[in-house]
Amino acid sequence: MEILAPEATLDLASAMFAVTCDGAGGQQAAAMFAPDDDVWFWTFGATSDEWSDVAGAFRCTPNDAERRALIDLAARLDAGRVPPSEIDADIETAVAALLTTDRLLPVTAIRLRAGRMTGADGQTVLGASLSSIGTEQAVVHLGEADGGVRLVRPDGSQRALPRGALVDAEDQLLDGWQVPATIGPGGVAMLVLRGVDAGPGDVVRLAGSIRAGGPWPPQAAASVAFEVASRLE
Repeated sequence: MEILAPEATLDLASAMFAVTCDGAGGQQAAAMFAPDDDVWFWTFGATSDEWSDVAGAFRCTPNDAERRALIDLAARLDAGRVPPSEIDADIETAVAALLTTDRLLPVTAIRLRAGRMTGADGQTVLGASLSSIGTEQAVVHLGEADGGVRLVRPDGSQRALPRGALVDAEDQLLDGWQVPATIGPGGVAMLVLRGVDAGPGDVVRLAGSIRAGGPWPPQAAASVAFEVASRLE
């Protein structure tokens, strides 16, 4: 675990403490901003099976004992009594118990699912869906046409896929490329890719940026780069 300095993308300057999370295989961080606040957690590009298909912001409410432990750790850091490296293990223990899928509440977060399906013309197409799994809307801007959506083969080779606009469940245009796509809580944005030769074991990877929720007003939220992945069955 590593103590984070304030970043340009996430405003962590006012946090009591902010840490990266070991074992994620990608970009994950957690922070607490006030003694009576929740612990916030962000994931933007993890490669572990548990988190590889998800990106965005989550929060968790510590119980009384967990909160006292976190406040004590933050006080030790603030007082500078010991170097951060000497209490990394204590922070990791205190934070790790909170960062489980059964305790984290999604706030502004998306999940990718990809699969093959038969289109109206009888042809097999590759479909990808981005579900807004949080309590607030997800605002997503996809990457460039040559890298926003990629297909990765089991041998590690990969290629960019043709870009297509995101549409909602009623086939209404959300875009996501020229302008960000706004997906309401519980909503789904679909991307249909025709003429793509894909099979079991292939991985669809989608990159872009997502507006990161946190203890700040939505209009002050930064858009942070993310990448999510879904393996075809």
